[in-house]
Amino acid sequence: MTIMRQFGISRDGLKILREKPTGIPLKGTAINTTNSSKSIYEIGEICLKQQLKPGKLYDDFEAVFLGGIDTRMSLESFPPKALLGQTTNSPPAYTVSLLELVRRTVVESTTVAFLGPAILRVDPTIVDTFLVFDDTIWMMLYNVPRPWSSEMLAAKKKLLDSVHAYLELPRDQRPNASWLATTLETENSDRGVTDIISSFNTNTWRLCFWVVAYVLHDPAVFKAISEEVLPFAQNYESLSALHSDLSHCNRLNSLYHEVIRLVDSPISIRKTTRPTTTALGEDLPAGAFLMLVHRELMLDEEVWGSDAASFNPERFLDNGALLRSKSYTPFGGGPMLCPVMVFLALLISRFNVTVLPTKPFPRLDTKTGAGQGILGPKHGDDLLLSISKA
Repeated sequence: MTIMRQFGISRDGLKILREKPTGIPLKGTAINTTNSSKSIYEIGEICLKQQLKPGKLYDDFEAVFLGGIDTRMSLESFPPKALLGQTTNSPPAYTVSLLELVRRTVVESTTVAFLGPAILRVDPTIVDTFLVFDDTIWMMLYNVPRPWSSEMLAAKKKLLDSVHAYLELPRDQRPNASWLATTLETENSDRGVTDIISSFNTNTWRLCFWVVAYVLHDPAVFKAISEEVLPFAQNYESLSALHSDLSHCNRLNSLYHEVIRLVDSPISIRKTTRPTTTALGEDLPAGAFLMLVHRELMLDEEVWGSDAASFNPERFLDNGALLRSKSYTPFGGGPMLCPVMVFLALLISRFNVTVLPTKPFPRLDTKTGAGQGILGPKHGDDLLLSISKA
């Protein structure tokens, strides 16, 4: 609720989000009719779960999302801000910022998959604006006042203005939006709400950045992962099929989970419904709030060993039971659509990639991003690559 208030939703607006409808005839064709008694807030949760639940809705969204990654994974389509220079060789090699390549490719692909290509016609700079907001969102979460937060506030306003302008277009001028976006709009308009609730999640690009960085930075790891991935990446029927095939790459999956363990920092809040006693013997009254800091669990030496703070790409390969450990709670236990495997596979199969020894390995920003999910690199840290066509 606090975050919604920070996005400009009034107290009356929050009340509307939580209210159960009474005597309102709803179309109710997009979701189960039993949901007609749910609040707008509950409808949003239901729709998100349906979109990400295995089945046709998920498959359709995944196909568009991964298709966007595929289209943008060519030198001709690389974001200009990711290209830092090129050699005069034939074929030329390009100096590429991994940070800019990943985040701009993933954010634009996600935006178009959710809202359709019309959003880029409404605001061609929406990805740039979002990334400014993404870099400074910690100021909103920590209530940093003006003038220090002016850049964040300006980016937030521009984002909201762009989404509003998009929604003002007739539906037929906004084709290929996701089921989630169109359903939220329909359900909300039935109740006299003319906007959809927009949330931006940056876990996807951050996790993609770290997985690719860890793979490329160590030549031995890069070699092992390439040998496992390339047979699938060089011969696949569809991107969804490739995504499925890569889930069977044991070394890649072990590395994936190890990276999550090191860079994830979610916080879960729970509220007691009745008086209870914790495992430590502490008495809690009904209505008490509990905060679970998952990062502490995922770095616990009693579970992970004396090297808990170090990167071990084979940790989950050597002990698969760790995936079921109560101390391994990626994303706070929530679902996530992630293109990491496909992005990595396309990168190493389509290009010759080497890491340029101009920067140290990126450091994890454990301050400004703490509690938001996947942590990003510290400001100014990056991995610079030399990339040429394979």
